[in-house]
Amino acid sequence: MIEQWGWLLLWGTVVGLDLVSVGQVMIARPLVAGTVAGLIVGDPVAGGTVGVVLELFALDVLPVGAVRYPDYGLGAVAAAATAAGAPGALGTGVGVCVGLGVAYLGEVGIRVVRSRNTEDVRRHRAALDAGETTAVAGALGDGSGTAARRRRVPLAAGHGGRGGVGDGGAVGGGHRCGGRRGNAAQRSGARPALVRSGSCGGCGVGGGAVKRGLWRAWLGTLLMQASWNYDRMVGLGSAFASIPLLRPKERYRAAMERATQFFNAHPYMAGMEVGAVARAEHDGVPGDQIRRMRHALVGPLGSVGDRLIWAGVLPAAAGVGLAVTVLVSPVVGVVSFLVLYNVAHFAVRGWALRAGWRSGHAVARALMAATVQRGLRVVGPLATFTVGLALPLVANWLAADFQIRTRLAMGLVAGLGIVLSRWIVPALGGLRFGLAAAAVGLLVGWLW
Repeated sequence: MIEQWGWLLLWGTVVGLDLVSVGQVMIARPLVAGTVAGLIVGDPVAGGTVGVVLELFALDVLPVGAVRYPDYGLGAVAAAATAAGAPGALGTGVGVCVGLGVAYLGEVGIRVVRSRNTEDVRRHRAALDAGETTAVAGALGDGSGTAARRRRVPLAAGHGGRGGVGDGGAVGGGHRCGGRRGNAAQRSGARPALVRSGSCGGCGVGGGAVKRGLWRAWLGTLLMQASWNYDRMVGLGSAFASIPLLRPKERYRAAMERATQFFNAHPYMAGMEVGAVARAEHDGVPGDQIRRMRHALVGPLGSVGDRLIWAGVLPAAAGVGLAVTVLVSPVVGVVSFLVLYNVAHFAVRGWALRAGWRSGHAVARALMAATVQRGLRVVGPLATFTVGLALPLVANWLAADFQIRTRLAMGLVAGLGIVLSRWIVPALGGLRFGLAAAAVGLLVGWLW
């Protein structure tokens, strides 16, 4: 039992980090978190069941901007631990009640993490404004550590490493041009600017140093939200990801100073800003123009990312995962969801970074690419279809052991929730309605 609780605490920490700090590969979705927690305690069916219920609540959330949202992943872990071994609907009901309560507390915890990150940024404002690399890396490590402590489990290792990040292997520092133009620039002491085609004195954009820099920058984007704060939002995460693509000399300090300023965008699309700014710095674009470009990218990258991922890919993959869960098994449903989602997730991150690097100061054209526009047209209807397909299947699966009168009561409660939270009291939301319905149910059961 003690060993199981230890693994649950560790899993809860990983789930929490995925939600607010590292990766966002969606192991923090309740369908995944609940099923894995159920496997840990030896009851994957109970874990998958509470995960399915809380996943329906999570579909009510659109995590855009600085919106506050419940921590349904951590709630699913607690719900699975509660429901494990309990009989049928009773165990599911009590587990979901516990999960909703923990999710609400998790919402408060997220705000605490963001506030702590903001305090850390304000304390180190001078170092960050001076473009000190170690201050940027330290801010991300501190942010991830705060998120881990929120789960009361220590983080095994810091993120990114504080010593010498980007100073030895940056593209600008390690890149050497073999062409005549590059040699002349080196002899004269001038900085060899990259040409529009993506080459530097004859070395293509696919050169080894550039590929290594892009790969390291892509890994850095996985930590984009580790230092999310109310002052600069993802500005520090963007600066950290750009370190491998910036020169450790000449304009490097000024470039880091610009990169650490306020910036906000969808975390998957923010790589486009990272690549575009780094390329503009290499091309010698004036600093004022780079600042204006960063500000101009905030709205488009946020809008495209939110529509493409949060309102498209995520609910579409969740709908497939829910349908496979009820038709096959929770484990297969979880695997289906993670594979479908992360194929799109990693593809978008990689494309955004490379498109930004290729485009540089002309990055706006990349957002108008035919691939992006087709994706925006397809994912919305696809999400509607998969969720619409999954809902009746899930409802029938959850109500399989109930009589007709109980099923009708469940439908009435669900209908009441939709009417209240969508039209009469929009501020109510799914979580508050769920907690209220659970409280009424417990009271009626006790009086009965």
